[in-house]
Amino acid sequence: MIENVNHPKHYNIPGRKECIVEMIEKFGTEAVEIFCILNAYKYRYRFEQKNGQEDLQKAEWYDNFASLMRKNSDQARISGQGVKVRTLVALGFIRTSRRT
Repeated sequence: MIENVNHPKHYNIPGRKECIVEMIEKFGTEAVEIFCILNAYKYRYRFEQKNGQEDLQKAEWYDNFASLMRKNSDQARISGQGVKVRTLVALGFIRTSRRT
């Protein structure tokens, strides 16, 4: 996938964590999962009218991230721990150049 899909510059402010990581920390995995599901729908809805293939790639990214949030929410309920940043890094969802 292209850089605009995986790590858009406008969601990576120098000296801060990626926006999606801050969202997880502030709102929790369940809220971010719902956000991702809705964003995926939005990108599929508009893809023919706006950014074509890039929007479909973004929808796929959000679907995959929602799935990860669901999996981590289930594990968190079992283990009492939340989503781990290193898991997101290992799967290529986020980068570690920001403070973690």
